[in-house]
Amino acid sequence: MRDAAFKLRKSGVARTLRLQFNSGGWISISNRVLVLGALAGSIYLVAQHVFGVLERQNIATGFDFIWRPARFEIGETLIAFSAADTYGRALLAAILNTLQVGVIGCIFATILGVVVGVARLSDNPLLARLSGVYVEIFRNTPVLLQLFLWYAIFQTLPSVRESIEIFGSVFISQRGVQMPGLAIDDPYGVTLGLLAIAALGALAGWLAPGLARARSALMVVFALIGLWALAHFAGLVTLSLETPELAGFGFRGGMALSPEFLALVIGLVVYTAAFIAEIVRGGVEAIPVAQKEAAVSLGMTEGQAMRRVILPQSLRIVVPPLVSEYLNLVKNSSLAVAIGYPDIVWAASTIMNQTGQAIEGVLILTGVYLTLSVVTSLGLNAMTARRDLASAAGVRQTRVSLVGDHRAWPAGLRPIAPLFASPSRAVTSALVLAATAYALWGLSGWSIANAVWIGEGTDCRAASDGACWAFVAAKFRFFLFGLYPQDMHWRPAVTTTLLLTVLALSMSPRFWGPYLALVWGSAFATSLWLMGGGLGLANVSTASWGGLPVTLLLGASALMLALPLGVVLAVARNSAFPTARMLATIWIEVIRGVPLISILFLANTLLPLFLPGGGGIDKLLRAQIALTFFASAYLAEAVRAGLRATPLAQSEAALSLGLTGFTALRLVILPQALQTALPGIVNTAIAIFKDTSLITIIGLFDLLGAVRAAGRDPAWLGFEIEGYLFAGVIFFALCFAMSRFGLWLERRKPGRR
Repeated sequence: MRDAAFKLRKSGVARTLRLQFNSGGWISISNRVLVLGALAGSIYLVAQHVFGVLERQNIATGFDFIWRPARFEIGETLIAFSAADTYGRALLAAILNTLQVGVIGCIFATILGVVVGVARLSDNPLLARLSGVYVEIFRNTPVLLQLFLWYAIFQTLPSVRESIEIFGSVFISQRGVQMPGLAIDDPYGVTLGLLAIAALGALAGWLAPGLARARSALMVVFALIGLWALAHFAGLVTLSLETPELAGFGFRGGMALSPEFLALVIGLVVYTAAFIAEIVRGGVEAIPVAQKEAAVSLGMTEGQAMRRVILPQSLRIVVPPLVSEYLNLVKNSSLAVAIGYPDIVWAASTIMNQTGQAIEGVLILTGVYLTLSVVTSLGLNAMTARRDLASAAGVRQTRVSLVGDHRAWPAGLRPIAPLFASPSRAVTSALVLAATAYALWGLSGWSIANAVWIGEGTDCRAASDGACWAFVAAKFRFFLFGLYPQDMHWRPAVTTTLLLTVLALSMSPRFWGPYLALVWGSAFATSLWLMGGGLGLANVSTASWGGLPVTLLLGASALMLALPLGVVLAVARNSAFPTARMLATIWIEVIRGVPLISILFLANTLLPLFLPGGGGIDKLLRAQIALTFFASAYLAEAVRAGLRATPLAQSEAALSLGLTGFTALRLVILPQALQTALPGIVNTAIAIFKDTSLITIIGLFDLLGAVRAAGRDPAWLGFEIEGYLFAGVIFFALCFAMSRFGLWLERRKPGRR
């Protein structure tokens, strides 16, 4: 076996390290052909097995079903749809619903994220801290939990006949929001045609340089408005304003926003805005403070300097990471199926249940989300490259506003001086204080003063003004341990304590060492023994597992199994061996391009078809495999970033000392890369821990699933909010602790790692 050499490759101005395998080395051309042949043969054998299983079960294959009648209704669509229409039209309607949620969510999440991100940099400490509280709360709780919470809040609103009426034309009830809407009668498709022309004109304007781009955009807008007005006056298009009217048990006319749609959009916007706020904050902080000082010296106000100088420059930094957040929002919209909104996942799962063609359904889901991811990435990356949005390096932190001289204030009042340093800041502080006090007063009244702490569901309904913590007290054990036999609750309790203890020890540098992996392995094996039984303990089926131990076990085991796989993928993607690099890239990009719910559906539905005897694979194990594969792609990118950040001189020095290529990789390169990638690995661990909540969609009982199941108890109907808040506190406590650990790692000096 010949040594592998490290090859220095140039990509633009960046130099990266790749593992080079020479053709005369231990991997020759013939060996590469053998590897590809073995891969092709494996794929062929798996395909033969799958088609054999499908044939024995009389399950049809192919996409002919797309042209058959759907035989189901879709509650809300952007295009006309009925049960007599085809499956293909149903998929189109669902895709348009997904696009609608994605576009609206990205717009409002960007607006809210920019506002919160700028507020976090405010010299007004009250505004900055409240913004920080918002960010920490919403980014450290699972998005699925937030969707359930928002949907439960809508279910507590008045009935249709008791709707909250605003200005006599807007009605808020359990059915959602009804408001005035524009009714367009366009039998000739004039509006759609003009929109298509607008898209082409916008593309042409974007391709034009500078001032020509702006002029062409204005010309397109005015021309289209004029053409549409001519069509309206000619009677080709009619436009009218409809207001909703109460009719029976519903509304007639106007525009209706369903509670499912509102809960989905609000949840996605609030969740994604927390991450966008941090991106905006980082972008603004990277702008040299001299830019702001120069703007102020030219006579601009602080607000003008922020709008015209700081934010435009910060776009050069924030746009690239915004692409990832937009993609995450689109992928998170797949959780709409959990609250009943008819998106593409809902439509595909319905079609799979009716036709039994699970492979085609999963392929459709994967293709749709990969297409959305690729189109979004290419569009935003092209815009980034065209506008030369390169990162800026700031030497001093930029703040939104300048602080006055506090020395003029009395010594006892200087701590609050930043709140009232100017008239505008005083007004802002007063408004924020008033709004915060009002919210805290109402929250304390609901959660403490008027709450029911002990009792039954009837007691909570009698005292309808407060929280029903009696629901949490009555279902406390069920929340934590699910359906696990009650007389054996000590076993999941010990499991939870053991895993949390090992997690806490892992955050202390004094316990870092080669034995930490052994400790985690022992803790994991002990937990499986305690939960499953054997060796003197009664056996308990995984169907009875639930609650917090399942959440911790899935999260911990997914990371334990995914990290080695992620390291292999990272090394392979950074390799100069084309086949390994191509396969690793495909694995990583495909998995990162689709939502986790698609992979869970694939593992739950298709895994029994792919493996011999797969029908006997435990459902919890299927979810574990899906989470492991999903985590491996994201961990691979974190490790690859560490590999790229490792100086080339380290590998050259190792090779000059006589180490072989793989020995240098194992003893020199990887340890340094993992140290560099550790903060990213921690952030991925937080995301995976939150994503374990998604297993409730496929019928497993983790912490969130147990809370949701408890809310269906007839004796406690209507009190799901308290259960979701309880689960949110647990998720927040664990995720916030891990996020603080990740932040500490980022700030820690490399020499002390």
